[in-house]
Amino acid sequence: MNKLRIAPLGLIMLLFACQSNQQDTKEQDNLNADTANMDTVFHGIDGEVNNGVIVRECYLEVDGRDSLKLNIEIDEQLSVTGKLDFANYQMDSSSGEVSGKIIGDTLVLVHEYQAEGTLNKVERVFLKQNDQYFLGKGETEEVDGVYVYPDRSEISFENTRVLDRIECNILD
Repeated sequence: MNKLRIAPLGLIMLLFACQSNQQDTKEQDNLNADTANMDTVFHGIDGEVNNGVIVRECYLEVDGRDSLKLNIEIDEQLSVTGKLDFANYQMDSSSGEVSGKIIGDTLVLVHEYQAEGTLNKVERVFLKQNDQYFLGKGETEEVDGVYVYPDRSEISFENTRVLDRIECNILD
């Protein structure tokens, strides 16, 4: 008779234990989902989502009186927009907007700028290594009003301009 009374009590305890375990599992699943969401939401440098912009990056190269400034914003699709400024001491300078894409370790941009009263569009290709971008150089040709590299495998990143990453407030 005692065994019959203990059996329902054991069954009730087992039922509560399973429900508690399910609750703990559910709470852990929610915690994991929240963590995953935080890992996959793209935040800007300041930790906030800024109209789809993941990050703002700035780069600078100074060579004597010449400088090259790159200020870009990158979104979650690795699309890039920003500004590229060539400030040259004894040559024409060029400053204009850039737009493009990051492909692996390569930044491919179209640089639109005014020079001598003419709107120019030039493809600019940068190779990223650590916190530096190396400006590519090589033969270009005009295609639909944009000077592009016909064969990107021929672009050289040797003996070229090297931009170092800097804090963006330095350029602002």
